[in-house]
Amino acid sequence: MLGSGSYGVVYHAQNIINDDEFAVKLEPLIDNSSSLEHEYNTLKQLEGGAGITHAVWFGREAAYDALVLDLLGSSLHDIFLVHNQKFNLCTILNIRDQLLSSLEHIHSQLLGRGALENTVFIVDFGIAKEYWSSTTQAHMPFCQG
Repeated sequence: MLGSGSYGVVYHAQNIINDDEFAVKLEPLIDNSSSLEHEYNTLKQLEGGAGITHAVWFGREAAYDALVLDLLGSSLHDIFLVHNQKFNLCTILNIRDQLLSSLEHIHSQLLGRGALENTVFIVDFGIAKEYWSSTTQAHMPFCQG
């Protein structure tokens, strides 16, 4: 197990045919709606952007929705711990630049408006919501829940 959250569990998986490694998010099927399907569709829309992981597959297996993603390296938190909870200024500025590039790409793709080991990835779009209507060109009304 790689981790867990409010929607499910993330496992380390290996393709038995070619030995490729992946992260697999599993979410129990509830009321036929899926945050993983929404996350898959969002990642496909953002695909190719700096810091955006590749969504390999989404589907239903038994009583679960499954999202298969490229397996990434260590988390930023794990790297921070390895460095005694301190980053030097150069590292901080590098992270800032990568996050800004990622956010710029997300903004340009979702609101209409690029050596992997040194890339910060934004990976969790499971609870992302649209808030701009491309049809009306207006902010969608706020709703609770």
